[in-house]
Amino acid sequence: GITISTSQQSSTTYDAVFRGVTNILAKSGPIQLLGKQDGGIANGKWYTGADFYLGSKASTTVPTSSSNVTIQYDRFEFSGTRNIATTGSVTFQPASTSFGQEVLTSWFNWNQNGQTMSGLTIGKLDNTANVTHQTTAITAAGPITAYGGEITVSQNLTSTLSGADILLQATGAISLAADKVIQTNVGDITFRANASGTAVPVSSSTIGAITLANGSSLLSTGGNITLGGNFLGVQGAGLYAATNRIGGAPGILLTNATLTAAGGNINIYGKCISSYDDGIRLYGNITTNGSGSIGLYGEAFGGNNTVTFFGGITFVTAPSLVETDAGNLTLSGTLTSVQNTDTYGINFYRTTYTSGSQANHVQLLSKTGNIQILGSPGTTAAGGIGHSSWGNIFVGSPASGYTATGSVKFTYSNLVNAGGSGFKVKTSGPVTYEPVGASFSLAQILPPTINYVLAESASSLTIGKSGNTANITMSSAQTVAGPISVYGGTITLNTGLTTTNNGAISFYSDNAIAGLSSPRTVTASGAMNFIPQSASFGAAVTYPIANLNVTSTGLLIGKTTNVANVTFGNTTSINGPITVYGGTVALIENISSSANSTISLYANVLTID
Repeated sequence: GITISTSQQSSTTYDAVFRGVTNILAKSGPIQLLGKQDGGIANGKWYTGADFYLGSKASTTVPTSSSNVTIQYDRFEFSGTRNIATTGSVTFQPASTSFGQEVLTSWFNWNQNGQTMSGLTIGKLDNTANVTHQTTAITAAGPITAYGGEITVSQNLTSTLSGADILLQATGAISLAADKVIQTNVGDITFRANASGTAVPVSSSTIGAITLANGSSLLSTGGNITLGGNFLGVQGAGLYAATNRIGGAPGILLTNATLTAAGGNINIYGKCISSYDDGIRLYGNITTNGSGSIGLYGEAFGGNNTVTFFGGITFVTAPSLVETDAGNLTLSGTLTSVQNTDTYGINFYRTTYTSGSQANHVQLLSKTGNIQILGSPGTTAAGGIGHSSWGNIFVGSPASGYTATGSVKFTYSNLVNAGGSGFKVKTSGPVTYEPVGASFSLAQILPPTINYVLAESASSLTIGKSGNTANITMSSAQTVAGPISVYGGTITLNTGLTTTNNGAISFYSDNAIAGLSSPRTVTASGAMNFIPQSASFGAAVTYPIANLNVTSTGLLIGKTTNVANVTFGNTTSINGPITVYGGTVALIENISSSANSTISLYANVLTID
């Protein structure tokens, strides 16, 4: 190998000077150009005044090289070209902790003389000088790593070795230019912004701590893709790419970007900590297959400037696709603070619909994986999930094609619906709409309009959860191949409900079922259950309930702690067991159970007239 060690004692002088054409060639063994040696001080320059060759060179006695090349200086002044030709690794790093100036990949001609390097490292862990990759694409048959203050990628980066990773780690922001591609071969792609733990004071609201510009792509061919940083968030410490700009800037900005992991996991963590912008703002295609999962985790100091919504996750007014195969899909948008309350943890879309196309659909799909969509206002008085009429939100299954089989769960404080578009939820798995806390913050009408499909093909439907005191209105007929469960303060039926496949229909409420000014039909292939959420109903219950026509294979009213009276005022026949809990249970008319089933009446007092 070859080692050239230099030093200087003044930060304004040169560490190494090569005035003429220079050939530093070796068939094997390390090639090291090392500044700041033997007590030298920082910021010495490496100067080349003419063409400079490292590794190998055509038409010489060293036409090929496997040498690992290390270039270690703090500052640089160049004339001529610097040509690197080796199948070994290349390390370009400061002699000190950090370079003394911005460094550019265009200073070098990479992979010359038919040689492809086996890895590339630029900078070192604590480098704070900017790193810019520009002019020509770089390929390595191994890992590619860059450490910098701000990292700007304006040309393609490709790693061809199976399992080799690409890591871009910046103390500031990271950006990938329009139409550029970063690609690995089953290697991970990681963008880690604000690595020092301080949110980035980016210069403009049009860039984020991580920015993927229009048409850019991250392709890992089976490796994991992670966009994040070193900031604290709901998911944990050291995960989030975060901005801190007066006037706001998105934590992560994806503009018509493509992220394809082809079996790897994709995780995106973005956060805006100052007034006011998005944690993650996006449109584009984010996909993986096999068992790969996708998680989008956005947190924001949100708000609304009368034109634009800013939240934890905000979808731009354009079509977007987020899709897995067998892996889970998670969207989690949270507000940490708000400039005003007219915004949401998750915004579908950035602006209120006025006019124009309503075909900017967002598809959140998984063939067999589970889907979780969480919109939380945090401790603010803002909303959970907001939807404008720019397009439909397809969840589970696409508009045409396969039917998903995994579960779909919406968790939010409240849902503000679009007028002209809707959620289209389709899966043969269970579907749940539940509050992010103990209870929805406002009464919920489900579906909000005829444009919303709650649970097509679902194996169960659950609305609310134990403890929800917000009122629930079922506004259109629902048929589910399994149980339907509704938890609410007052449950209003403006329609009928039907279950198949032995599914029960269960109402959990302390109050009487409302909406029965006209007849409603409940057809359960399992039991019909009417159960208080607290210890007891708030008032006496009479069954059959007026204008509620029930067909079921069982009936349960009350629970062991119920002290409210239950009265059977008309003849009742159930094709299955009947169980009743009450203070006084009164039988004014006959009740009967068929199919060799039992009748169980639990009461302090039982009266039979």
